[in-house]
Amino acid sequence: MTHFISLLLALSLLAPLAAQASAWKVDPERVDLGTHQQEKQARGSVTITNTGNRPLEITDVSADCSCTAAEPEKKLLAPGESTAINVAFETRQYNGELHRRVLVQTDAGEIVIPVLVRVSAYPDWLVTPSPLFLKPSSRLETAEASALVQSLAATPARIENVSATVPWLQATLEPDQGPAASTLHQPAASKPGSYTIKITKTTAAPAGYHAVKLQIATNDPRSPLLEIPLYVSVQSSIKVSPSPLVLPPVKIGEPAVLRGTLRGLPPDQPIALQVTAGSVVRDPEITASGECGFELTQRPEIVGTSTQLLRVIVGGQIELEVPLILRAQP
Repeated sequence: MTHFISLLLALSLLAPLAAQASAWKVDPERVDLGTHQQEKQARGSVTITNTGNRPLEITDVSADCSCTAAEPEKKLLAPGESTAINVAFETRQYNGELHRRVLVQTDAGEIVIPVLVRVSAYPDWLVTPSPLFLKPSSRLETAEASALVQSLAATPARIENVSATVPWLQATLEPDQGPAASTLHQPAASKPGSYTIKITKTTAAPAGYHAVKLQIATNDPRSPLLEIPLYVSVQSSIKVSPSPLVLPPVKIGEPAVLRGTLRGLPPDQPIALQVTAGSVVRDPEITASGECGFELTQRPEIVGTSTQLLRVIVGGQIELEVPLILRAQP
């Protein structure tokens, strides 16, 4: 009987806490700030209502990004009372669709309010995502990405042409999308002014990290040309083993020698090897599978560990750089 009375007492103490477990209502549940140009300020608000049976105190309001600020109009809400949380967002140089959070701390718990905003460098156009990134790929592989381009004007504008600023990138409008032109027909079922652009990196892309642009020609007199940053990471198809190249430890002035192998060499282009110090000699023959041996020789001048680079040059251009580690003893 004593245990039963204790249980009833515990439940009676927890009841007020349970009533306060959901002591507020947020309307709307997400702040949608719409679409804005760069270097502007977007504003919106939500309403928080105290649905509990005791006062609700807002103790702090913050955001997960310095670009976002929020402020409550009132901090102490009686039961049934409401207040607006005013939200401001700096678009800065952002592009595309962005998601942020406003964090409202109260004496009854934390309220998380999602914030959505779309930012464009051009009036009446939105490109998502922006900037564009192609996933890293090897030189002899293709890679693809896509972008959604939307005309936000009351009368949607058309895309006339798409291209990239380098010849090894192909940009095309996806099938069943595009302007109502003789070669690209937009079906009635697709959303007017909405286009999907497909970007393909061809096998002619050189190795390296490239910052290029996607160029979109439109019939919009305010924005006849949209230029969207596009970043492409191309890895060399040539592999060096061992990698990194670690030479055996030697005394100062003595030669350190290491044999290595190149794989994936193109059969139709001249190959050269360079080192930032010491010497490297490539075997004269390249196998049918694209393999070739080489020999490195280094003479350390200082005690300790130092790093050099082995450069693989294909067709007169640096294709690959591999660390070369030299260890010297007194």
